[in-house]
Amino acid sequence: MLSSGRTMKLRALLGFAMVLASIGVVSSSGSVGATSAEPIALPGVSSIQIAIQKSMSIQKLPSNLVPQLSGEIQSTYLGGSCIFGGPGSSSAATACPFGDLNATTTVVLYGDSFSFEWVPAFNALGIKYHFKVLLFSRGGCPFADVKIIDWKGSVDSGCLPFRRHVVGAINAMRPAPSLVVLSEATELNSPEGWLSAVQWTNGIKKTILQLDQATFPIDVIFGEAAASLPPNACLARFASSITKCSSRSSAALKNYLYPQTASAVSSVHAGLVNTSSLFCFDEICPDVISNTLVHSDSRHIDQTFAALVTQGLASLVGCTVHQFNQLTATSRLLLQSLLPNVNSASVKGACAKSMTANHI
Repeated sequence: MLSSGRTMKLRALLGFAMVLASIGVVSSSGSVGATSAEPIALPGVSSIQIAIQKSMSIQKLPSNLVPQLSGEIQSTYLGGSCIFGGPGSSSAATACPFGDLNATTTVVLYGDSFSFEWVPAFNALGIKYHFKVLLFSRGGCPFADVKIIDWKGSVDSGCLPFRRHVVGAINAMRPAPSLVVLSEATELNSPEGWLSAVQWTNGIKKTILQLDQATFPIDVIFGEAAASLPPNACLARFASSITKCSSRSSAALKNYLYPQTASAVSSVHAGLVNTSSLFCFDEICPDVISNTLVHSDSRHIDQTFAALVTQGLASLVGCTVHQFNQLTATSRLLLQSLLPNVNSASVKGACAKSMTANHI
């Protein structure tokens, strides 16, 4: 007969196992094997997908993991000297500058925490390709023109005016930005999840249509995979069998309105950047890739991982040059610089493949 203490421990383990099963994590026995899938042949994308495939044969938590689990909870990029707004803060449209601060070409990055988490990648790209990055971001305030409930459980009264001010600031830029990149969370389980899919997609279209697309192209990033559980919970528990913390892509992507987002964005002639190929390959989405934590919590990416996939992100953004009917010379040159040989048949085919990666 088990003691009460051992019984409680057994119940806890059984409960945790049920959670893992319900959210679609991958068992160690079924995660590795031969695959017929081929990596997407784009610079930085194919290499990260090969790294994902290799990660599925690694069972032990790397000793040189970056960052260590003890620092995981703060490992999303949090702005450095730039303070992002949030509930209760000013609604003024104040931009944080990154990239090549002396460049005359400008890329705008706008959205909630799903925008500023990508700053390490965009900062590196701006320095490499000589463009300035202007970030407009407010935590918990998506770019979609909708009233939202913030993580504090109340309506962020500053979000709607912030969005209005940002749209006005972007449209008024002279010279105009060469590219505007939008990114936001559309997770059904988030505090914002009380909105319907129709409300979300209408809000996405409304914001895009408020921006001056005749002057600059707009790209929307989507396709980020969620973690099955916070890494410091799952990876610490399964340090000798970390593939148990990997997720199937169907589970990692299911709580976001990605198909609906793609449809809405396409309907208003903006570009789509499907980043799911940077997180998942052959239906597997691990939480450790190349000794790097993918996530800082269940929803946000680690800043070291954002830097790791910089070239892959550049390729996916570069692919969008084919999604616009008209571009200024500066915008076309910027997008083409991000992806060499973007007009070749093989690269066009790889770009098309990236658009439908993971069935979203």
